[in-house]
Amino acid sequence: MASIVAAVILLVLTRSKHVTAQVDPMFAARHSCNATCQAYTDIGLAFESSQHATANDPFYTVSSNFTPDSQPGTILSIETITNLTNYTVPSGLTMSRFQYTTTNLNGTAVPASAYILWPYTPYIPKNSNSSSDSKIPLVAWAHGTTGSGALCSPSNFQALQYNFIVPFPLALAGFAIVAPDYAGLGVSHFANGTRIPHAWLSSPSQANDLANAVLAARSAFPALSADFVVMGHSEGGAASYAFAERQAHSPISGYLGAISIGPLATPIKQVEAAFADPQDKFLQSSFSYQDMLIAAVTADYPAYNYSGFTDLGLKRWQILMKYGGCLPTSILLFADVNLATMVGQPGWYQDTTVQTWAARISSGGRPLVGPLLVIAGEDDTAVALETVEGAFNASSALAQNANQSMELAVYQGLDHFPTIDGAHAKWMDWIKARFDGEVIATNRLHTSTFIKGPRLAGTKQSTLPNWLVQLPVPLDVWKTAL
Repeated sequence: MASIVAAVILLVLTRSKHVTAQVDPMFAARHSCNATCQAYTDIGLAFESSQHATANDPFYTVSSNFTPDSQPGTILSIETITNLTNYTVPSGLTMSRFQYTTTNLNGTAVPASAYILWPYTPYIPKNSNSSSDSKIPLVAWAHGTTGSGALCSPSNFQALQYNFIVPFPLALAGFAIVAPDYAGLGVSHFANGTRIPHAWLSSPSQANDLANAVLAARSAFPALSADFVVMGHSEGGAASYAFAERQAHSPISGYLGAISIGPLATPIKQVEAAFADPQDKFLQSSFSYQDMLIAAVTADYPAYNYSGFTDLGLKRWQILMKYGGCLPTSILLFADVNLATMVGQPGWYQDTTVQTWAARISSGGRPLVGPLLVIAGEDDTAVALETVEGAFNASSALAQNANQSMELAVYQGLDHFPTIDGAHAKWMDWIKARFDGEVIATNRLHTSTFIKGPRLAGTKQSTLPNWLVQLPVPLDVWKTAL
């Protein structure tokens, strides 16, 4: 993160004069954001705006038929064929978007949006019969962090955020991708103007978003298979892990298994570990997401009211939310701030409300339904390996999970996003095997493997992904957060 900050400072000095102002200077000044801070934010917001498929898209205005009594999984509106003119979706693939009803951590009904990425032709499972040949196998995709702002919905980003890392290759392989934006992202306000907050890493909430998106999509599009696999990375990895746990108490039919890649399953524990050992490079990223965690606690426990923030941290957060900024803008907005000391109050994570929230949203140590494949990078600098191993071991040790298939695959030397690429063959084959009906042997129910890369020394490692078409110069590395 320090290298990103250094690059940002130079970036602002050399490029800010070419960026149209996005932030009201008077508002920024009242929120402890000087001219340099404003320039940072303008650059981030301008970049994010350039990545939107459609500016001010009316699709994300809450559907008029949503009510507080709307049943979870109910379709509210459908865009059957999305105009892909401004998207960078590969030729042959098509897309739909829809609004549906989901529920937050407290069981309150909220509207949300999702997209479906359709293959040109479906994957045909082995030993398929004629009655199911026409069905398109469904993968529910849980995206990683885009941010917490209103404009951070992957369905309105030109490359759908993870592009050729996950959704494009899955769709090109014949799977229909049902991908929720998550509550609060995209459809961000109720009809009365009240904000729908995004509870970042409130994983049971995102598991609800996944489950209800699957139910809604299957009801609206009969071409989708009843069977489905869940897959997610980072925030989405925690969501897919939580989905496997959700199946133990609120199952939905057709579930074939879940893949969880780099899940931040116990975020407050990782923050605690970072402050206990601030020099650990695998924990330092925890300082950078304190803002989203404090806001997430407030989303689920409104009385908490952002009390974990310092005055500066809260004011910067208010700027981010006013303009709907996402992760790239957040990186820039806090670039001049000592993240360890200036964002959160000392020991904010020890607060009773925070600990109560952490106990509710953390994964691991709960009954689940497998098969569950957990994939981790040995050198992940966003989600410490010890965090993933801790959650997996807690789940494995639970007596109720004795007969559930669980596998942890750790990839040698790989960082947060490179782990997805390094494990591509494994997760793709695993998904196909589930639809092919392959049964996991009972003597392999709980396994842990370490995968070595014979050419590891020549790989490019970073927390964020490399772009497919152009390796970003150091000044632009922050852009790859989207």
